[in-house]
Amino acid sequence: LFTLSCFAINARAQTGTWSSAGIDFKHNNKWESEIQLIQRFNPNGWTKGGVSLTESYSPLKYIALGLQYRWTMFPNEKVYLSDSPFDNGNRIQFSIDWKLVRSKKEQNRFEISWRNAIQLERLNGARNPLICRSRIKISSPEWRKMRINARAEYFYWSNAVQYWNDSQLIQYGLSKEWRYSASLEMKLNSKNKFQFGFCYSNRLMKQDRQWCTFSFNREIKRKREGSKKTEALPVQE
Repeated sequence: LFTLSCFAINARAQTGTWSSAGIDFKHNNKWESEIQLIQRFNPNGWTKGGVSLTESYSPLKYIALGLQYRWTMFPNEKVYLSDSPFDNGNRIQFSIDWKLVRSKKEQNRFEISWRNAIQLERLNGARNPLICRSRIKISSPEWRKMRINARAEYFYWSNAVQYWNDSQLIQYGLSKEWRYSASLEMKLNSKNKFQFGFCYSNRLMKQDRQWCTFSFNREIKRKREGSKKTEALPVQE
C-alpha cells in the first residue's frame, strides 16, 4: 500500500506544511510494516525532515499492537550551546488498539476503536520526554464509496509548570492537549482512495492550532502465477 499525505498547518504562532510518503507492507493477516519519509516546510525557510518505521501486530481479531520509531533533523535553535547548526530528535512509541464496536459486514461497516499509546522522545526544550496519548475513533458505514471518520485524542505531559511572578503568569511545559479531527474518505476504485480532513488542537497552556489534511492511498497487490513459481509479480492493469 503506497500512501502520500499532506498536512497544511494554520495557526497564529505557527504556519507551514507537513508532507509524507510511505509504503505499507502486509506480511500476513496479523503483521504489517510501514516505512515513511516526512518533511516539513515553513514560509520563513525553516525545514524539518526525517523517517519513521512502524510495526503492527494483531494477536487477536480486535486487538492490535504497534511499535514506532521516528528520527528527525531540524535547525538547532540553541546553536549558542553547541557548534552544530542542526539538531535531531528521536521518538519511540508503543500503542495498543481495541476495536470496541464493529459491524459484522466486511464492506460498508461501522466501527469504534480506542487507542492508547506511550511515547518517549528526545528533544531540546522544556517538554517532558514521556507523553501519554489516548484516542477514540468512529468510522461511519460506507455510503456511495464515501466514509466519515471522526477522532478525539488526549495528550498528557507530566512536567507542566505555571506560577505567578508578581503580575506575570510564568508557564512552560504542556500538560494537556485535546485534538479533534474529522475526515471524508472517498474510494475512486478498489485500489485508490482520497481522504480530506480538518484537525483542531486545543492546547491548554499554549496557543491553539488548526490544519487541513489531504492524503492519497494506492493499493498495489502482488500475485503468484502457477503453482511452481515462487516469484511474486505485479498485477497488470
